[in-house]
Amino acid sequence: MTTYEASWGLLQLGFFAVLPFFLELWLERDFATALWENVRLIMFGSWIFFLFSAQTKGYHFASALAVGKAGYVATGRGYVIEPGSFISLYAIYAKSHIYNGAEAFIFLIVYYMYTSLSNPGTWTIWLYVISMVYAPWLFNPQALATTNVKLSFAELRQWLDDNADPKANDHKGGWHKWHNFRLATPRAFSSAQKLRNHVVAAVPRIMLLLGIASRLEIDIAVSDPSHRSLVVLLSCALFCASQVGVYLLFPAWVFELSFMVHPRYGTACRLSYRLVVFVGMVSLYAWAASAMLSSYVVLDLSSTGWSNGILLFFGGALFSSYLISVVVLFSPAKRNANATSLSLLVTAVKASLVRFADFWYFGWDAVLSSVLLFTLLIFSLLPLLSLQSQLLFNRDFARVIAIKLRRAEFLERILS
Repeated sequence: MTTYEASWGLLQLGFFAVLPFFLELWLERDFATALWENVRLIMFGSWIFFLFSAQTKGYHFASALAVGKAGYVATGRGYVIEPGSFISLYAIYAKSHIYNGAEAFIFLIVYYMYTSLSNPGTWTIWLYVISMVYAPWLFNPQALATTNVKLSFAELRQWLDDNADPKANDHKGGWHKWHNFRLATPRAFSSAQKLRNHVVAAVPRIMLLLGIASRLEIDIAVSDPSHRSLVVLLSCALFCASQVGVYLLFPAWVFELSFMVHPRYGTACRLSYRLVVFVGMVSLYAWAASAMLSSYVVLDLSSTGWSNGILLFFGGALFSSYLISVVVLFSPAKRNANATSLSLLVTAVKASLVRFADFWYFGWDAVLSSVLLFTLLIFSLLPLLSLQSQLLFNRDFARVIAIKLRRAEFLERILS
């Protein structure tokens, strides 16, 4: 790693933010104490906390400047030893932290698949991903207890079925209510505000699409390098067409009827429906791309063909996610008795597009929260609970917490 990369990594980890604290301890005590205190903070996961805290402040400051108002989350001032609700934490930090961490993780996977560098130097980005995705549960007492993880699975299913506790202010009692609540403010933006936000969000995606176009492998004998950008645009159009076509081909009312007949299997029916639509979309897109784009780029069963196919699929997903984020902000239309036929048609089309966007947002949240909870279940099977308690509390108090949890699990096994 070069000196520049090492310096940039220290900057990303907030080295200059802890430098005043280090100098203060050095002046008040001595160099050894200052060095040990900073090393101890790093060992106890302070970098995770401060990265997460910086993201929280930056996101909400930016939101307050854009919206003109701010909200307050009551955290309490007591000595918390009980675990917080998984759904409440997910609902609070999904938009501001977890989505960003998950997207960064996907970008890292694609980057590692196509980079030619022996040492990419992305360790700081991995730390960012860990901090954004897992910090709420790392600093949540007893979050890695197997009993609490099992309860979180039941809570997640109720939340996706809109059967959770309606008194909860964080997740609003169900996914659909929470989804509409968090989009109420951006949906109320003016057209100029929405356009500005959409343009800002489009810039990084355009840069990524240009990078995808430059990385495509073409057959020089039958195509021209200038066709790369055209291929990416056609691939994005095919991806969106396949997505909408399969969504219309498999009507949702069939699965909603199954949900009405078997209410206890509501989550399974909804997820099965989305899985069928996703598999159908991928199959249709793969067939259409192979039939229409193979004359421009290599799309066969060779390693080059697979590489091009994955890149084009990733580009189509980027473009589609941007369009969905645009469509989901359409303002709900108000009924007007004197509306013309054209206005009614436009209103119906907008409502259908919003339902289409909500369909994919629900799938994204269901998959992301389930994968996150499944990884917490894996961590709960490892001897990490005692380590987490020692990070949050002192050693003696952590031992008391561990004994209490072992007794609770023992009683649960007896009762079950």
